[in-house]
Amino acid sequence: PFRHRPLNHRTFVFPVELNAQSSVQVLIRVQTSGNVQMPLTLWEKDAFYEESQEALTVQGIYFGIMLVMALYNLFIFITLRQRSYLYYVLFVVAIGVFQGTIQGLSSQYLWPDNVWWAQKNVPFLMGTVVLFGGLFTLKFLRLKTILPRLYRLMAGVVGAGLLLCFASFVLPYHSVIRLAAGIVIFGCVCCLAAGLFGWRKGLVEARYY
Repeated sequence: PFRHRPLNHRTFVFPVELNAQSSVQVLIRVQTSGNVQMPLTLWEKDAFYEESQEALTVQGIYFGIMLVMALYNLFIFITLRQRSYLYYVLFVVAIGVFQGTIQGLSSQYLWPDNVWWAQKNVPFLMGTVVLFGGLFTLKFLRLKTILPRLYRLMAGVVGAGLLLCFASFVLPYHSVIRLAAGIVIFGCVCCLAAGLFGWRKGLVEARYY
């Protein structure tokens, strides 16, 4: 839980007091039911905070752009009532929250003490990215009428994304994260193929897609 962390930071940071000309042994025990990334870096205090501020600035710019994209397309959806824009908004939001989770920001600001959800949300968000990305592709490229074969394939991608969302709650993390990686890669390839085939068909929307 975030409230148990010694420092209010998006990553796992803890202070170590080192006296000059001394030898210190630090033992770290990590226990997890899933995979773990554990790069260890020893920082001088001031240098650490300086680097953290620079990283926070870059992240602020990135998530600010994502927010503007979501709000702009939400406004277009409200104005035009075209579902493709709604799917795109949900797609952007899913990617933004997923990136925030990978960077540790979601655990810091959105669910600081919900350890159960902090573990489940990564494959779930990967599923929502595939789900809404697939729905946007289906609607925006008008695959049902332009490319019916690709429409069936993309409908399968959408189904796989929905299945992954449900699987994230019932399968062990180490199993569902492998499934998620495969589905995301397959979904990306299918979306790219849909755009390229639509472009070859002379579909104007495919150029922007």
